[in-house]
Amino acid sequence: MLSTKKRINLTVPDAIYLRLQSFKSDYGVMNDATACLQLITQQLNAYRQEKLLWR
Repeated sequence: MLSTKKRINLTVPDAIYLRLQSFKSDYGVMNDATACLQLITQQLNAYRQEKLLWR
């Protein structure tokens, strides 16, 4: 079955992975992919806001 969603495969350094585990623990996130998606979404929202402010 085809999906309309895009797949991203990440390999990260150990230090980043440890920070991700800390984020998961702090926010009660159960898996790595969900934590990454939450962090990416937060950063993209901040990026969009910054672009709007500087226009």
